[in-house]
Amino acid sequence: MNRSVLNNLLFIVFIGLLCQCNTPAKETAAKPKPRLDALQLKSVKPSSLGIDTMPLYYTFEPLQLNCPIPALQSFVFAHANGYWIFIGGEKKGFHGTDNDPPPFKAKVANDSIWVIDPGGQHSWSTVVPSSLSMVLSATNAAYTQNGQSLYICGGYTRSDPDAPNFNTTSNTFLEINLSALIGYVQTGGNGNPLSSVITKQIQSPYVQVTGGALMQVGSYFYLIGGQNYNAEYNAGTTGDYTNAIRRFSLQQQGGNWVIADTASLIDPVNLHRRDMNVVPGPGSNNFDAVLYGGVFTKNDLAYRNAVFIGGLTTGNPTISIDSTEQMANQYTCAFATYATSAYSLVFTSFFGGISYEIYNKDSGRIVVGDQGVPMPFSNIVSTVVSDGVHGSYELLQVPPAGPLLPGYIGANACFIPVPAFEMQNRAGLLDLDKINSDTTYKCHIGYLFGGIVSDGPTSGTTPDKYVPTYANPVLYKVYLNFPPM
Repeated sequence: MNRSVLNNLLFIVFIGLLCQCNTPAKETAAKPKPRLDALQLKSVKPSSLGIDTMPLYYTFEPLQLNCPIPALQSFVFAHANGYWIFIGGEKKGFHGTDNDPPPFKAKVANDSIWVIDPGGQHSWSTVVPSSLSMVLSATNAAYTQNGQSLYICGGYTRSDPDAPNFNTTSNTFLEINLSALIGYVQTGGNGNPLSSVITKQIQSPYVQVTGGALMQVGSYFYLIGGQNYNAEYNAGTTGDYTNAIRRFSLQQQGGNWVIADTASLIDPVNLHRRDMNVVPGPGSNNFDAVLYGGVFTKNDLAYRNAVFIGGLTTGNPTISIDSTEQMANQYTCAFATYATSAYSLVFTSFFGGISYEIYNKDSGRIVVGDQGVPMPFSNIVSTVVSDGVHGSYELLQVPPAGPLLPGYIGANACFIPVPAFEMQNRAGLLDLDKINSDTTYKCHIGYLFGGIVSDGPTSGTTPDKYVPTYANPVLYKVYLNFPPM
């Protein structure tokens, strides 16, 4: 198929699915807004920037809860019974690259487990016991959730509770019962011990990974990418990259749970990645997940070609490489992923992070880097449409088509979907059929929590001034807006 034709088809499907149920600009109008058809979509033209911009747009509104919430980045997130749960991560901003001041101090680790009730606007937190602090205070651990079970492994941490700096990668795999964990935190840890909510605890070098992604498909777990950084942080020094998709399952041997049935798909060229975004696929056409971005290439840049991952349901992962080069938001960031039951496509919107290209407010154009500095913090939303076979198509949200993000935000943050819009039996996917049946012209799809916020695109010492970064204390409501015809 001709590439330009494919791109046009993906673009048409993407816009048609998202816009087919828009209500009128005045939500009280009696008549529904006419649906867009293919002829109307063909009239959509690229912006003056020479890129395709979003014909709909996101907005982000700060939400002040009537309870304390933490400012964290690179944490573990789960949700159960209407509650949000946050574990580990750091309480400060970007670690920097010049060791001045030395990064990854133990004192900046999040040593508390937080439970937040967003509906009742109440929060609880309790400090992790020292016996589990090396595991549950780690930063950049891999995690996944299946119903009431939360699975965590790896993460950069301390070798013992008294170490002043992070100096190793955790080799522990945990299964945690979320209902029991919520009860533990709500009682301030005064009931059953924390170990009682951990239903499995396994040590294995196979899961000694930080900056990777964890998925569960059927009885198999997959640990994708990442590295083993087994020393105190030193600028310019990298850990041992896995270069792999590692498969394993959990089995009992002699009364103990162990990591078993291991196998690895190794590709030192295309899987030499960490700190990327791995999003679920629709599960059709052997298209189970997509790996977007990740760092670092031989030129100390981000990878721009997505990796389509298949075969996860059979335990035999396969990969193919997208020929399209992603323009923006290649580093771990908050993202929202959409799919429908009718199409073998996923649409992922990335909310900021760290980027190959950003929007320059002075010139009003998309530029590579920040005045020669590569991989700046991002101020835009990008959306990538992928079919897992032929390639991807990318749209950017930049003025005048839509507003910029409310700052350089999103890196190591998370997107929390509104439960009513999640796809049944496909955790982490937003269901476009449900969104399209919603009558809200300004559709509240979720929240953006935590991550790094920078006062400028390049952190640290710049020719102009010192640019600080922080763990973002602001919680945002995320809206998907459907502009009038």
